[in-house]
Amino acid sequence: MASRDMGGQPPAAPSPRQMSALWNGAMALHTRERHGDAAELCRLLLGWQPGHFEALHLCGFSEMRAGNHAQAEALLRQATMMRPGVAAAQFNHGVSLRNLGRHADALAAYDRTLAIEPTHKLAHNSRAVALSALGQPAAAMEACDHALAIDPDFADAHGNRGNALREMGRRGEALAACQRAVALKPQAAESLHNLGNALKDLNQLEKALEAFQRAVSHDPALVEAQGNLANVLSDLGRLDEAFAAYDTAHALEPDRAETEWNKSLSLLLAGRYAEGWRLYEARKRMPGAPHRFGQPEWTGSEDLRGRHLYIHCEQGIGDVIQFCRLVPQATARGARVTLSVQDPLEPLLRGFADGVEVVGVGRHPAGFDYHIPIMSLPLALGLTADAIPAPRAYLDADPVAADAWAARLGARSRPRVGLVWAGNPEHRNDRNRSLALAHLLMLAEIGVDWVSLQKAPRPDDEAAMAAWPSLRQLGPNLHDFAETAALVANLDLVLSVDTSVAHLAAALGKPTWVLIPFAPDWRWGLGRDDSPWYSSVRLFRQKRPGDWMKAIESVRDALCVSIR
Repeated sequence: MASRDMGGQPPAAPSPRQMSALWNGAMALHTRERHGDAAELCRLLLGWQPGHFEALHLCGFSEMRAGNHAQAEALLRQATMMRPGVAAAQFNHGVSLRNLGRHADALAAYDRTLAIEPTHKLAHNSRAVALSALGQPAAAMEACDHALAIDPDFADAHGNRGNALREMGRRGEALAACQRAVALKPQAAESLHNLGNALKDLNQLEKALEAFQRAVSHDPALVEAQGNLANVLSDLGRLDEAFAAYDTAHALEPDRAETEWNKSLSLLLAGRYAEGWRLYEARKRMPGAPHRFGQPEWTGSEDLRGRHLYIHCEQGIGDVIQFCRLVPQATARGARVTLSVQDPLEPLLRGFADGVEVVGVGRHPAGFDYHIPIMSLPLALGLTADAIPAPRAYLDADPVAADAWAARLGARSRPRVGLVWAGNPEHRNDRNRSLALAHLLMLAEIGVDWVSLQKAPRPDDEAAMAAWPSLRQLGPNLHDFAETAALVANLDLVLSVDTSVAHLAAALGKPTWVLIPFAPDWRWGLGRDDSPWYSSVRLFRQKRPGDWMKAIESVRDALCVSIR
């Protein structure tokens, strides 16, 4: 049939019955979770009746469920403007804002929801999620408590309460909260994922593995659980299984930088450096990424002859100490190099290599040609596990400062051993790599002079310090790493947990014994008691997660042998 010429006139408006059919169809599609189709019908309806609040609200909700978060936020914002007193619309607008990462705006939307309906338990629970994302775990826990006062069996609120307690370091309470959530919803993947995280915090790795496996069995698309399953497999040393789990997580969300970053750490742990350094670059897409500049980044292929290269520090002080050994390779390619380091390192590294200007962090030089973060040097230089430059020593203590410490320490009657038992408490892995001084009291009676290099002992160490009066507390006198190096130069051995002083002592060529947790940082590898990075290092590893006793007993036995 030939089409009729409508003469430019719009089609007739549907009848009320047709409008009702459109709305009922949209609701039916929504019920069947065909969210894209539901949104399409809602848009048709809104084309005829823009003031149809229910259709506007459902359209926004359907777009949100379909993963179209920007469109959802715009529609739901419009719905809240049309009827600001509808709690459901305010709440869903908050969820759409959260999906866009706008947690402060989401929190405000949840507050508007609760102003309308104070007993809206979902809003209280979602406030907790937003507050946690904003770095306010105590307030998040309080929000969960409000939700649980309304419904004591609200599993999601128990799980989010557990997450907040984890952030506050209250790991035992966090585990109890996550266990309660799983007891209420045994097949909820998110609750099982939270339980796995709580168990991992307590070094219960096998139980954490089981929880993550259960989580992904109930929801194979939960990418966070797939990623954490891979992480715990890596912590258990089951690297081939970990790589497979990382690949599953990557297939679910190919642009997720965190998955690539974590896989890179496992590859480096396995000694697969070429693959590891490449994926290690994913950190540049994560929060806290290295600074970007207008000048191009050096990738290793650009000619550096006659060029000014700016190498800027990132991550921890130990990382800079470990990787500054690579900086001279840039000068060997003809570059003039400026290296920025953390301020406590500047006096130590100033002048450590010819042709390298060392400046404090943030003092960016003017007019450089290329830049590179220091942790990208291994990739740019093509560093392999077989070609790590590992000289006996590549840093030096200032001889005048070392002589001053020699005079202060006095005559040597027996071996001097420096001691560091805890690192930076803000480090993300501090709970695993640091220990309480009380663990080391069995070493106090060994015939050596113990010197504490601990910059700031923790309050929990006071009783152990009182029980070890012969431990000389010199850490508070160490104002920077040049001063620490001068003191270390007068020691025979340094015993340390995995922290920056261990890197310093090893870079000075001092015999350095390092206590390593069961799940080690990648640079220490697996199963070996030496290090390809430092020839003077000896490693003492935990045999079981969280159990330092055997490792410390091994240190005691080795010390007793060495002083005979």
